[in-house]
Amino acid sequence: MPEMDDDGVDDDARRARRGLKARETVMESERRTSTSGRESASELRRGLKAMCEATRETPDAMDVFWYELGNASSEPLTAMSERTLDEMLRPYGRSLYAKNARSGGLYKLVRHAATQIGAAGAHATPVSAINVTVLAGTFIKYFIEFASESGGTTVGVQALGGARSESLRNLAKTFEYDARWESVTASGASTRARSPFDDLMLACANTLGKKRVTTQTMALHTACARVLLITCSSQLAFDLTDVEAREMGHPLAMSLLKLGASDSKMTGTLMCSLLRQIVARPPNSGDICALPANRDDEKCGVTRGLVSAFSALFPSRSDKSAQSCRSKRVAHNLVRCTHSTQSPLADEFSNLFLALCAQGAFDPNVKNPFREAVKGMRDVSARSSVSSGKRDATLVNFEKTCEALSESSSTDSGLLTLYTLLSTNSRFVAYLGSKGSAAKRLVENLIRELYEAEMDGITHVSQLIITSLLILSQDVGFNRLMQTQKCSSTAWYKERIIEKSSMGSLMFVVLSRALKYNCSESTKISRDLSVLGVIANMAGVTRDISGYAAQRLVNILELLTKKRARLLSAENKDLQEQALHTPRSEIAVCEDFIRIAFEILNCLTTDLNSLEQNPEIVYALMHKEELVVGYRTDAAFAEYVQNIECVMEHYHDAVRSKGADSPMSVGCIKRIISENSLDRSPSPTKFRNGNCSDCAIHNFYPMAFEYVEDEESAPYFMIPYIWGAVVAQSGVYWRASSVALFSSSSISMSNDFDLGASFSDEQSDLV
Repeated sequence: MPEMDDDGVDDDARRARRGLKARETVMESERRTSTSGRESASELRRGLKAMCEATRETPDAMDVFWYELGNASSEPLTAMSERTLDEMLRPYGRSLYAKNARSGGLYKLVRHAATQIGAAGAHATPVSAINVTVLAGTFIKYFIEFASESGGTTVGVQALGGARSESLRNLAKTFEYDARWESVTASGASTRARSPFDDLMLACANTLGKKRVTTQTMALHTACARVLLITCSSQLAFDLTDVEAREMGHPLAMSLLKLGASDSKMTGTLMCSLLRQIVARPPNSGDICALPANRDDEKCGVTRGLVSAFSALFPSRSDKSAQSCRSKRVAHNLVRCTHSTQSPLADEFSNLFLALCAQGAFDPNVKNPFREAVKGMRDVSARSSVSSGKRDATLVNFEKTCEALSESSSTDSGLLTLYTLLSTNSRFVAYLGSKGSAAKRLVENLIRELYEAEMDGITHVSQLIITSLLILSQDVGFNRLMQTQKCSSTAWYKERIIEKSSMGSLMFVVLSRALKYNCSESTKISRDLSVLGVIANMAGVTRDISGYAAQRLVNILELLTKKRARLLSAENKDLQEQALHTPRSEIAVCEDFIRIAFEILNCLTTDLNSLEQNPEIVYALMHKEELVVGYRTDAAFAEYVQNIECVMEHYHDAVRSKGADSPMSVGCIKRIISENSLDRSPSPTKFRNGNCSDCAIHNFYPMAFEYVEDEESAPYFMIPYIWGAVVAQSGVYWRASSVALFSSSSISMSNDFDLGASFSDEQSDLV
């Protein structure tokens, strides 16, 4: 029976009464918050109306009006969804764009925001500073968007001198210094001599680079990162083929490049700080809306905004095998988030890091200071060799960076950040070539992502991963490391069970599989070339190759042989004859690939040290001997065949002498191969005095591949890819109708992208 208190009320009734009171308290708090929010929004709208719809000059930049505008909302605007914010601010943005020339509203807002950011403390940030920064960035975004509108007319060269050209020129003037809108002293002199837009970008860069991220400052750091991201986002507003836009459409982005070039220490500090926070992934302080603004749905983590346009930009493979694989799997998310902790700050820093490194890509005469800063980064272990004044601008922790990039390798932003570091910073590549555990974990994740990308037909992901592996394979230390590191669980590999394999063998298996998937498509030449390049770079130091990996390497030659035969037996002789007279016909490309495959097999079979360590390659070649024999009479490949047959003859003799006429098992043949390596029992007819260290009849220069980014075509692939990833996870909202970067002409250009891989073998005619 329930106990009763002195008033005759039992415990259950007392608990129920307390619960009811608590619910009433919560409801009252929510009501007050809602009322406060409505009042704040109302005050903000009144301030925006006064600024944006004014037909006369707005108050001085230091006037109390701007402080009141920043304090109109009691909560940081970073906590509000950007879509909601866009619905409220866009009409005011349109009015301000029309009347700014008379009122100077944007100019003074930006001047005030730059002052507020500079005055913000290191441990606490006024809400007004955050809010005016958000407002300034949003209105700058609108001005870029409105100025780029073509009104349905043609753009590019044909539009020169038209209405849009005038809008772009006016946009550039808007962002310049204007004495009319500056505060003046009693003597009438201006207190500033530089554009407030330059001051805003500089203040944001200094905040991101020099002020430590804390719970109290995180919202301001996020707002500053978004301002700089918006200054770079003019690339979104124009088609890649828009010549006029390249000349006139990026005034703030070009100003940011000039600021970066003018102070290398500031630039280095900024880029190092961005990378450190990308690695640290600080949890959300609660003052930042955690959801990306451009997402289309919430399935399986983060998905990319503007999905239809971006999917068209980087189409999946259309072959039946890929479609069959995809039908059995969950649809591949164009961007996935594997982090256990949400960090909108780190995501925005990642977006900014990538956007800054992509600036000025179309002009070879423009040197990107942000990429130069990334190039100059060093590991913290080099601390003693860097002066104390430059450490913040130079030193990052490569070990933690590698761990973070390994974890984020399943996201496009993670892959792009990795590619940026590998293609820019040789010290980071060398670090991976000397640290076994770090390199192993990273490569395992990359190989798995490559496997899944090929399974799903996500071609741009596989392109980026293969390119990253090509860069890594240029380091001999990395290649040797991959032979000694054993792979972990490979349960994700569905074709067969892989056990006790080295990382090198696993790379051969997955890369040869990628070549098989793409070999039927003549448009994937650069990707196939990169795959063969990685294998060729690693072949010279390969040790203990697994039987399955050896089989897959020989299958590459078989695959290319079948493709060549198919091309040569084309029914239409006229088309075949026309193709043969084309400088780089499909048949010629296929024969070049066959030559590379023979180079790889020669490297593995004619070097005695390699041959002793890789008996499995001998068995794989013996099993497919008729494939090699078929090239015996082909003048282009006869010397390769003679080298390989020279080696095979020795092992055939050993097998025949051991087996006589009785059948032999596979295991027995492999044991005989291992016991009769050429360095132990060389054939006297081929090795004089027993001192020869090379069993090749014909000598070939080792074929080494290196990655060379094509400055002309690479931007057509990288810029849409980077901005697709940025739009996906950014808190900045861009209307799909305002984004021209993912247009049909950009699609055609990105599909023509050709990776710049080059060879150090002077005998090869491959370019």
